[in-house]
Amino acid sequence: MIFRIDGLPDSPQAHPATLEELVKVIELSSDPKTFALDTETTGLRTRQMELVGLSVTTSDEVTFYVPVGHQTLTAGNEEKGAVIGALSPFLGNRDQTIVYHNAPFDIVVLRDKGFPMRHKIVDTLSACNLYDSTRGRLGKSYSLKELSKELGVADQPTFAQTAKGGSFEDVEPEVAAVYAGLDSWCTLRIYRILNPKLKELGALDYFHEVEMMHQWSTVEMRFNGVRIDSARLEAEKEAAEKALEKLEELIHADPHVKMVFNVSSSPQLKTALFGMNVRKGRRAKDWLGESGSHETASAALVNLAKMRPDARELVKNIIKYRKIRGFISKYFDTFPARENPITKRVHPNMTSISIGGRYRCNFPNILGLPKKSCFSVDGVPHEWSIRSLIIPDDGWEIVTADFSQIDMRCIAHYSEDPLLKQYLDNGWDLHLAALAFLDPSRLEGLCEHRIKAEDVAGRKELTNPDGSKRWVVLKKDKSEVEISGESFNNLNAARTEMKAVNFGISYGMGAAGLQLKLNDVENVEDLDNLDSMKIWTLAECQGIVTKFFARYARMPVYKEDARKSAISRGQMLNVFGRALHVPIFSRLAFDPNRKVLLDLRGKNGEVRIEVGIRGLFADGLECLLFNAWEIDPPCRVLLNQEKPPSQREIKKWKEGHSDLRPQHPFFKLKSNEWEDLIRRTCAYCDPSDAQLGEFESRLPGCWVRRYSERDGILAAEAFDSVLADRYKARNRTPFESLPFVFVKHQIIELIQLDEEVGFINYGKLTEALRQLSSYEISSTSMDIAKVAMIRMREAIEERWPEEHSRPRLLFCVHDELVYEVKKNGKDVEEFTELLLKTMQMNPLLDGRFSAPILAEVNHGDNYELAKA
Repeated sequence: MIFRIDGLPDSPQAHPATLEELVKVIELSSDPKTFALDTETTGLRTRQMELVGLSVTTSDEVTFYVPVGHQTLTAGNEEKGAVIGALSPFLGNRDQTIVYHNAPFDIVVLRDKGFPMRHKIVDTLSACNLYDSTRGRLGKSYSLKELSKELGVADQPTFAQTAKGGSFEDVEPEVAAVYAGLDSWCTLRIYRILNPKLKELGALDYFHEVEMMHQWSTVEMRFNGVRIDSARLEAEKEAAEKALEKLEELIHADPHVKMVFNVSSSPQLKTALFGMNVRKGRRAKDWLGESGSHETASAALVNLAKMRPDARELVKNIIKYRKIRGFISKYFDTFPARENPITKRVHPNMTSISIGGRYRCNFPNILGLPKKSCFSVDGVPHEWSIRSLIIPDDGWEIVTADFSQIDMRCIAHYSEDPLLKQYLDNGWDLHLAALAFLDPSRLEGLCEHRIKAEDVAGRKELTNPDGSKRWVVLKKDKSEVEISGESFNNLNAARTEMKAVNFGISYGMGAAGLQLKLNDVENVEDLDNLDSMKIWTLAECQGIVTKFFARYARMPVYKEDARKSAISRGQMLNVFGRALHVPIFSRLAFDPNRKVLLDLRGKNGEVRIEVGIRGLFADGLECLLFNAWEIDPPCRVLLNQEKPPSQREIKKWKEGHSDLRPQHPFFKLKSNEWEDLIRRTCAYCDPSDAQLGEFESRLPGCWVRRYSERDGILAAEAFDSVLADRYKARNRTPFESLPFVFVKHQIIELIQLDEEVGFINYGKLTEALRQLSSYEISSTSMDIAKVAMIRMREAIEERWPEEHSRPRLLFCVHDELVYEVKKNGKDVEEFTELLLKTMQMNPLLDGRFSAPILAEVNHGDNYELAKA
């Protein structure tokens, strides 16, 4: 027995109905080619849950619920075969449009239970993501219930209210019918609201032709999953656990360690390395030299080891311990726990719901698996290869297809930089080109001084007829220069550094971010050559950024123009028509003479902010409170402080006691008061002023250093024009002169622009602003991969009509597609040719994309070999 639900959403009533009635209503509905569908299951694990029921809504007045798996005593479930037979003419009809919220989830559930799924998809979750891509970054959810409430559709009950702590299969069908029916009813209403909004944005064609067509690829990835080499995983895990035990012994036996501690705990590691005086804020100079850093990140530990040669073995063992611990927690423990006992495969939760449409993955995350690394523990070498754990079924093979430098090609298209396009048109290596203009002498040395830096076009490893290897550097005139294997490996390492430079700066990474990236130790074995390792300084990284933009002069112009255009229009479109629409941008103030700043003035001239003190900047805040009070008496009035804050008050502010938050002196300063406070305190920071030295001497050194090393922000980027011009003229950065002004930006956590918009996260909004200039690049490169997957799916279905023998799409890592192909005659060879042809897709873009698109295809018996 099924149910028809009337009176939605305010006064729903469930009445008995039949499958024949449901089929007839779908056929005779006013819009027979469109209806909404939602499934109810016993869980969320892909291909491991049972179908409990499904709801169908054809109009505002007509909604049905079909129970198939309820376990209550009065449950009158429909026979699953009968339901499949009744709905198959619609679900298997390529002309039928079905609306879902989170379509991949529902489609995988139905496909797994035997329903034929070949219809057109509309996904309201994807539509909302396309219409308001940054809502997730601003702390808002894409859930059906939140969207329904926000759009004024309905106020839905929660799952907990309906299931009352149990499983959905234990809910009475009549009660479940109302809950499930409201889901599909709201889904159809949201579709009708968002459809005209996407049309108004100019993104409706993209939504149907690219994003919805591509949803079938997401379904494939979730449904197919990946096979894990269980035997190898167990052996790797056993070796990893033994290595951890040995490393713990070595770490605790080191003469520099005076206590037993948990190596996985950063606070305990700080105490063990730097002593108890860390808590009191004093520098442990016996360990750290002049830096005074108590950081335990890998880059900081490497710097420590470089300063203290006697600590190198300890640092190496700590970093190795972290690497291996990460392998265990992320992969060796997670993969078996997520393996489906029926399919014997891991089915990750793949989704492209993100600000640029890029794939994200969890349960578990198989994207960005670390490359193979070789390092020893106590002199015993071991090879760690996580990628090789992914293997094909017996008689199948892994095939990978990787777009070549696709992000740089997108940048060349949008920026129209002539030099960048010249390199791409000629097929020259952009990463070696970066090394050529950033450090030509280093490149020439790596090439054994047999070629000038400006003549280098690429490098290649070749196999001789006798099977031996030789290594060559390619010149721009098509000739080759042979070098040694050692020089070739060093050249590859330098090229990897330049990849971080090219991609990092192109995506908006500043000098501080670049410094952290370049100093990060990805390969533990590099620590064996610590003396020759390059430790990048902030000044050097700032020089790289400056040279990079001087070399590709059109790039910064394009990025700034793109940001201005997006803010003025409130949206941005890429060449495919994908929109980045951020309604909140229309509430920002833009002044072409300075950086983009929030207009914090409300209707009454007040800056409505909620303040939360962040631990990293608590010392700087303390400095502001004390010095603003002591230096200038008028500041006491602005801060509403008749006497200096006590140490006890400051401690409570730092610890974030909620009862003291409303008493914070910055809680409700008006705009003019902020400006007055800053100007008055700035007056005492003139270099000629005798009080400046005293003022700066009170600043906690660790706060100033952390700000300078991590952020490296120039005054012109951090402050309004009055202060920016002043500091820029003095050529000084904020931390050198007035550090506490930076606190103004750092302590703001929530901001309200007017009464219509609730409090939003200030930090996340500024992050969204920074991503504007890179949105076109990231979304375009991802859309190129999506179009390739759409074309491949069509070609595969045509060439391999039998589903059991078709090549399977396993996952997509941004610009890399990974398939599983059956070793049947020439199938692998034929599929490789088809994949390569499809990915060289210039004709598919109808002349809209000016940079050439190239790809490389490889195959092997596991994922690691297929990427070689």
